[in-house]
Parts: sequence; C-alpha cells; structure tokens
Amino acid sequence: RAEQSVLALLDGVERMLVEVAALELRSAPGADAARRKILGEAETLLRELASREGDRPEIRRALARTALRRASLLLEQDRLAEAESALAEVERARAALRPEDLSARELLAFDGEALALKAQLARTRGDAETSLAFLAEALSKSEALLELDARDRDAWGRLARRCGEAGTSAGLLRRFDQA
Repeated sequence: RAEQSVLALLDGVERMLVEVAALELRSAPGADAARRKILGEAETLLRELASREGDRPEIRRALARTALRRASLLLEQDRLAEAESALAEVERARAALRPEDLSARELLAFDGEALALKAQLARTRGDAETSLAFLAEALSKSEALLELDARDRDAWGRLARRCGEAGTSAGLLRRFDQA
C-alpha cells in the first residue's frame, strides 16, 4: 500500500511537470511565473518524498528529470544565472543516479539533454567555442542512442535539432574569428 502511495505521488508530480510544458501555458499572460511556480511545487513535493521515503530509484529519477526541466525552463526564459545554478543541480542529480536507475537509452537521452542545455547556456553567453564542445558531446549521445535503435524517432529529432544548434554555434565562432 505504501508503495502504491509513493508511485501515485510520483505520477501526480509527473502530471504537474507535463502541465508546465503544456503549449497553451507558454503563450498565456504570466505563463513564465506560473510555470516556475508549478515546477517549484513539484520539486518541493519530490524533496519531501525523498526525505520521507529514503533513497529510492524512482525518486532519484524524478529529481533528476525535474532538475533538467527546471534548467531548460530557466534557459528558455533567459534567466541565465538561475539556469547555471539549475545546471549544477542537474549534475548533482545525475551523480546521485545509480547505473540501475535508468536504462542505457534513458541515460544517453538524459546526458545528451544536459549537454545540450550547457551548450545553449554557453551560446547565449556568446561562448561559441564552449557551446560547440558541449554540442559535440550531445551529438555523440544522440548518435549512441541511434546505434541502440536506428528507428528511435525522438533520437533522430534530437540529432537534427542539435545539428542545427551546432551550425548556429559554428557560425558565431566564424563571425568571432572574422572580427
């Protein structure tokens, strides 16, 4: 019964996070503040659950994914200092994950997304060289995902998006070299 309660709470938190990502919320007035609030409430619930239930793989996974979503949201909103702190939290959450917490596929996707967010932060700050280095690592994670399953539509989408980001970063670096 306690196990079902924990899983139900995790499911509820996941629904909160899906709401944060909802497209209609993105365009609503005051949406940024609402999204940060919902995400903060989800994080609080997860931390309370972790302190009550102890060190469980489901909770470690949820905390890591929430940290990743938070960093992404902050970057989207150009809150760079907060995004940098959130990316540090992503690294801590990733370090807390154990090999059995995620499948190889989930781990590659998580790491690739974290690297892509670091690249985005560097690019936003005008550091194209660092951005390209992170993007190269993110691309290698996407390619590794495709080696596991060449029909993985999400991996192809990530690869295409990251190739476009790499092109943008390379263009910025060329402009810098010309200046």
